[in-house]
Amino acid sequence: MGKHQLELAIGFFLLGGEASSAINVCVKNLQDEQLALVICRLIDGQGGALESNLIKKYILPSAVQRGDFWLASLLKVVIIVCKYCYLVKYLSCLVLQIMTMKLSLVYTVGIRRVPPVNSCYGWVSREPCY
Repeated sequence: MGKHQLELAIGFFLLGGEASSAINVCVKNLQDEQLALVICRLIDGQGGALESNLIKKYILPSAVQRGDFWLASLLKVVIIVCKYCYLVKYLSCLVLQIMTMKLSLVYTVGIRRVPPVNSCYGWVSREPCY
């Protein structure tokens, strides 16, 4: 970063597993919020912790400071949707684990009348809700 080769610095941070440092360089030094958002989504997926942190710490305050209230309201909706999707993913994984546990009990103990796992799995395995 001493020679202002910021793109290389971002690449090396990503290779070293320091995604948060790469995102900080994108936002603070390059002033490229879109690149930082792309990196967040490539590493964590949409609605991940890196994306949420980036929006709350950099993009939302920047939008408010510029007076872009449309973007600020959109970002607040994105944060809410990310929390909702995380909760849905967590609950769906929990349901799948419970159903799998019940199915294994059917085979080991002989318990009957357990709903089929594939009826729940079809809903869980779909794409995220955003």
